[in-house]
Amino acid sequence: MQGRVLSIDDEVAQIWPESWKTGKILFLLTEYSAILSTLFGFFIEYRIHSLLSTGECDAFHYIMNIFSIILSNSAEASLWLCLYALLGARAKFGTALAATFTPLSVQIFTTSTASLAFADLMMWQAKPLTPEEVPLGYACSFSTDKEKTTGTLYAAEAYLYLARTGLVAILALTTLLVRYRREKTTFLNVIRQEGGMYYLTTIALRICDAVMKTRGVPDSYNVVYGLNRLVTPLFANRLLLNMRKIKNQETSVVVSSFMFSSITDPNGRDPQMRPIASIATASTSSSA
Repeated sequence: MQGRVLSIDDEVAQIWPESWKTGKILFLLTEYSAILSTLFGFFIEYRIHSLLSTGECDAFHYIMNIFSIILSNSAEASLWLCLYALLGARAKFGTALAATFTPLSVQIFTTSTASLAFADLMMWQAKPLTPEEVPLGYACSFSTDKEKTTGTLYAAEAYLYLARTGLVAILALTTLLVRYRREKTTFLNVIRQEGGMYYLTTIALRICDAVMKTRGVPDSYNVVYGLNRLVTPLFANRLLLNMRKIKNQETSVVVSSFMFSSITDPNGRDPQMRPIASIATASTSSSA
């Protein structure tokens, strides 16, 4: 949460003035689905010393999970978008990535929805607090009937998330090693640093989540779930913010063309970017 508070100034200065391009949409989806998921989770997971009805508890639990699904998918889409930028934003690569990302995401969304609708709601039911529970300060209490679900949906969902994250990590690493092995630019450093932190932490959390759900090990204190809700938006949005801050020729065509708008002067040109033609001319003359 502290990371989000510290990024408010950057968000207001860098994101809100933007036109509604892909970068802004993904940033806001990730940022505010994380905040709303945490907010609704706060009422049912922490001691607020106030009581909610069983209907309100069920509704808050359901809404929290919906925003968590949005969060996971929007953050992941940010990384696929950055991979597209690494590949030069070419149409053929965009088509290939879309053909890979879309089926996986549809399958994940379908599984997540089924897990939420049939497994989660059947397994978790809010119940009135007992006299012994009231002094503890929690607003909600849930009864779990593990016989109503085998956990297969949870495990399938976890492995699908892991497969998608692992796939984009492998593609990004391969692209960096093959295409940009000897290049050192601000754009690449941002992707290596922020993207690398995202991949490492997210894959580790996905593996823990998949193994625990496969073996039926309960996350009693919501450690994996809580870390995923905190770390995923932090690194994904730091990546988008830092890419937005880069304003030079290396990203003028790629990043600004489909993720964010360019900063332009009154004549409609980016004051911090030279036209590609002038750079090519300068390079030719210097080589001569």
